[in-house]
Amino acid sequence: MGGSGSSDRASSGRIEMSYLNSDYDGSRFKTRASVRVELPNLNNRVHAFLDRDDQDAFIEDRTEGLSQRSQFINVETSEGWLAGLGYGLPGSYKSRNDFRIGGKVGREPKIFVQGRHGHNWIVDRRNIWRFRETVFWENREGFGSTTSLDYDFIASRRLLFRWGT
Repeated sequence: MGGSGSSDRASSGRIEMSYLNSDYDGSRFKTRASVRVELPNLNNRVHAFLDRDDQDAFIEDRTEGLSQRSQFINVETSEGWLAGLGYGLPGSYKSRNDFRIGGKVGREPKIFVQGRHGHNWIVDRRNIWRFRETVFWENREGFGSTTSLDYDFIASRRLLFRWGT
């Protein structure tokens, strides 16, 4: 992408690679990736996504970081590529709502629809509470929901305490 327009800053992505070795399971190389591309011609509300991760965790909106996943390396996951479109309703940092529709194409297609509501309560400069409710439907598993509540305390410029459930 070229230029200095706002659409340059709207696209983001990450890639995560890990090598797991155990005497019991042997060696495995895993790759996770996520790309989000804003579509500015659609009022900066629509984005496309491509994600390689645990498909069920992505649909249920319960993804964990690498450090958490590395503690449970023997848990079976349904990793694969998911792609789709998302739409974000007008909102602010304090309150957001968005919707996603996507799927996996292949031998066993997986289609999902997801609606998310998030709310942040800023108590003061050092304390913030974050709430997120996700309601989803998947063609093989049906309906479900995920609720999360997180708390951040900024102890110093270099120390953050984070609790999540």
